[in-house]
Amino acid sequence: MSTLASHNQNMISNIFCSGEILHYVQMSRIFNDSKHFVDMKLKYPVWRVEDEFKLLLNVTNNNPDKEDLKKFVEKNFDPPGSGFEPWIPDDWKKRPKFIDNIQDVHLQNWALQLNAIWTKLGRSISEDVERNSSLYSQIYVPHPFIIPGGRFREFYYWDSYWIIDGLLLSEMFDTALKMLLNYIYLVELYGYIPNGGRVYFLERSQPPFLIPMFNLYYEATKNDMLLMENIATLEKEFQFWMKNRSVTIVKDGITYIAFQYRVETDSPRPESYYEDVLKAQNLSNDSKNLFYSEIKTAAESGWDFSSRWFLSDGERTLNFSDLHPSHLVPVCLTSIIANNAKTLSKFFEILNDQNKSDEYNNIANDINKTISRVFWNDDEGMWFDYNIKQNKVQKGFYPSNLMPLWAKAYGTERDVTYIAECIISYLNRINITSYPGGIPTSLMNSSQQWDLPNGWAPLQYFACYWITKYWRN
Repeated sequence: MSTLASHNQNMISNIFCSGEILHYVQMSRIFNDSKHFVDMKLKYPVWRVEDEFKLLLNVTNNNPDKEDLKKFVEKNFDPPGSGFEPWIPDDWKKRPKFIDNIQDVHLQNWALQLNAIWTKLGRSISEDVERNSSLYSQIYVPHPFIIPGGRFREFYYWDSYWIIDGLLLSEMFDTALKMLLNYIYLVELYGYIPNGGRVYFLERSQPPFLIPMFNLYYEATKNDMLLMENIATLEKEFQFWMKNRSVTIVKDGITYIAFQYRVETDSPRPESYYEDVLKAQNLSNDSKNLFYSEIKTAAESGWDFSSRWFLSDGERTLNFSDLHPSHLVPVCLTSIIANNAKTLSKFFEILNDQNKSDEYNNIANDINKTISRVFWNDDEGMWFDYNIKQNKVQKGFYPSNLMPLWAKAYGTERDVTYIAECIISYLNRINITSYPGGIPTSLMNSSQQWDLPNGWAPLQYFACYWITKYWRN
């Protein structure tokens, strides 16, 4: 990152990531959604807005009321969305080929309606964001992209895996490439991919799907030149997770490598500031910082929030106050990293670099051993997350338990047919097919969105992948 870009980013962070303005505005509840304020644009330079706020504090004896703060925001900020421009992808097709493979007329019409949504979700970041980055919370990227939609105005890391998969199915290869190149740009800029396209997401990443995204595109296009040009950046992102999110587990005298989500912080999430402060209000300062770290760690997982992370005395609970994702080593993340290592090995082999191919194949094999020997539980016939505080698998159904099958990261100790039979038996015992609308996110109703009765598209995707591969009968 250039010195100027870093300076501008630090300046805007004083408004949207920390500081008095963020605290006063968010705690006043001018906006019902905390994300609204941190997505706004400054009308004036940071120094001027900060001086204006100091004046407000002086004239109100550090106690501005809600109306004072509302006037301050209206005077100094523009509404959210001003840094984006609508963009209709040039390669959008009204009727891509896959439509004709759908036999059911109603489903075919539904697929056409879905395909039309591509024209509504395209965005590009305005040139003014690049020129005047100290006025925006957006992270500039050079190419247009597809957003998830709704309140999510910017790109998000792991969402983009399914967006790119859909773009390729819809024959929108150029749009998919633009999104990939944006993520390559971010890795070169930061060394990793942030949670989403805002400066307040820079403290954390999300499930590392860049290499799987690249693999989707490569399998669809066989573009060796693109692979050669970007293999070093793919490797750079992989090494970020190796260096910053790895953990060792010792079992039966053998040391294994695994991976966990891990964010260290001393502040609430800016986009959920009020909610986080409220949850932490009865804690000591030290406990608050730990709690905020746990919150952002859970957010890095994409599972924000779930009983999966609620732990007390080694058992899962329904209480948010028991949020401890740092106690767990998720089987899903470790499976993704194993898949990424195997894919890098494949890529280097394509590029005729056998030494690098062997290096990453060995890493993948080592992680596969972890998944087979640490995460697998013979009693249940299933993989589970591992509790590093209790040195045991943390039993409980979550569709993420199935990720080793998607990653083909189940080791060599057990035949895959045997594994599939064990898992089918486990799923039948918990009666998983009895739930309407698909596989639930958990069997615990904590009132959190990543729990019963909700089902989430990424988890249905992995479950359907598993069912079509191993449970067809």
